[in-house]
Amino acid sequence: MSRDRRNTKRDPTERSLVRIVILIALVVGSSVPAWNQTAGGPIEGGSLDIEEATAASEAIVRGTLSGARTDWVGRKIYTFYDLSVSDTIKGETQKTMAVAVPGGAKGKIASVWAGVPQFAVGDEVVLFGTRFGRGPAFQAIGLFAGLVKVRTNVSTGERIVDTTGPAQNVEEFVQHVRSLAR
Repeated sequence: MSRDRRNTKRDPTERSLVRIVILIALVVGSSVPAWNQTAGGPIEGGSLDIEEATAASEAIVRGTLSGARTDWVGRKIYTFYDLSVSDTIKGETQKTMAVAVPGGAKGKIASVWAGVPQFAVGDEVVLFGTRFGRGPAFQAIGLFAGLVKVRTNVSTGERIVDTTGPAQNVEEFVQHVRSLAR
């Protein structure tokens, strides 16, 4: 026996609240440009001024995302990735660090930020970061532009990063950033 959804009574307050949350998410998510970008420009894989990013960062590290969890920070949901550090380019040497990225799901509530790149445990990244609040975690500069994913060029097998312009070899990229951090 099927139920007719049109006859199901829903609390008008619940419907209004859902609409308001969706509207706020759309307005806020679409109106926040990433650091060093203009509104309406590319966000994921978008521009990153390496010289400015290096100067603004407290820590620059290369590593692999080894875990993830979500949590509330005030009234916002963040995903905290555990980063196993393989190379410290700038800042205090650490074996692991937590990286806060806006958005995620906690219980029955999901928070989605427009343009936030998708990360997964096992991804290799280069983080240009600053402290996240007063805790031990870091956040990418420019909301998330400073969390650069390392990927493999399927044609050549070369490990590369996409920041500005054409993709470049990750080892050359790290050497360039290291020279700027001195």
